[in-house]
Amino acid sequence: MPPNGGALAKQKGKVMISARKHVVLAVALAGIVAAVAMVSPQQSMVVAAETDTSKDRNWSIAAPGLVEPSDGEIGLGVEIVGRIVGIPVVLGEQVKAGQVLVQLDDSDALARIQSTQAEVEIRERNRDNVAATRNGRSRRRAADKLADAEIALFKVRRDLDRLYERVDAAKPKADEIDGALQAIADARSARATAQQELDDINALDSTPLFSRSESALELARANHTLAMQAYEKTRVRAETDGTILRISAKKGTVVSPGLPRPLVIVGDLTKLRVRAEVDERSVADVKTGQKAVIRSVAFEGQDFNATVSEISASLGPGRIGKRQSRGPSNANVLEVMLDVEGDTPLLSGMEVDVLFDGDGEKSSEPAPEPKASATTTN
Repeated sequence: MPPNGGALAKQKGKVMISARKHVVLAVALAGIVAAVAMVSPQQSMVVAAETDTSKDRNWSIAAPGLVEPSDGEIGLGVEIVGRIVGIPVVLGEQVKAGQVLVQLDDSDALARIQSTQAEVEIRERNRDNVAATRNGRSRRRAADKLADAEIALFKVRRDLDRLYERVDAAKPKADEIDGALQAIADARSARATAQQELDDINALDSTPLFSRSESALELARANHTLAMQAYEKTRVRAETDGTILRISAKKGTVVSPGLPRPLVIVGDLTKLRVRAEVDERSVADVKTGQKAVIRSVAFEGQDFNATVSEISASLGPGRIGKRQSRGPSNANVLEVMLDVEGDTPLLSGMEVDVLFDGDGEKSSEPAPEPKASATTTN
């Protein structure tokens, strides 16, 4: 026998009440999740620092940080428009200052060097056919010495480039690179000495003015020097010793100055530092020489010691951990640089957590040994 109308109404009422309870629970759960998501990374790290089981240090200041080479990452690009014809380095390779990293097409530059060199030789013969005074002859000798030094520097640079342009495509040996770089350093020194000698002679009151033939030769030599400098701009060289961190250059690509990304990024990984962003509410508690600990989710249970080396003089917007939400209270941060102590497995570009000594003073205690620690919640 089917149920009557009153029983059906009561059953429907119970279903509606149950549905309302589920809706209320879902809304409450969503609010809790949103509240947790609004917690800033630094607030999460402070909680982790306060609940740390370490008893020898008081971690009350926490900040996000980014690992980078000791001198920062050096991005290199080109000075002229050109087509990339060679990239004689690979990721992770150790390079030395002056080493070629990217080669542009140099056919036009070499042709210009040859034409200007021919012009110089003609002008030299014309000048030598004209007599000169005693001081004029001294200036000629000094000018010739400087011109020879410029050409010698160009040649030793070409010798270095040829190490990477050999037909066998074999990597040059370390002693070959060292020898070529030393030759370049010696040539630069000789050019500086010759330039100083010519400047001293030109500064004398008794030095005569240039003759017509001497002026023509100086102009030809200047054009030849500009041609050699144009060739040098077809090479992207390492500014300092370091390691190849990133390469965005592609062989066959036409590049120009002002590209949004460097062609090559080099950094000295023999010593690392951490760029930390301290919340503005804690800036008074950070001092130069203060001890700190670096922690990374990639190396759970390990602490890496560091010391504050530099502190910015102004606040600015945070740039580390942009993918993480930031609350309005920590929109402005203080940039702090820390030197990482000893050899560590940390890699350049890692996002880490930095825990500072709570007293904000220089610590005279020895750095703690690596120990298990609470992992920071990002």
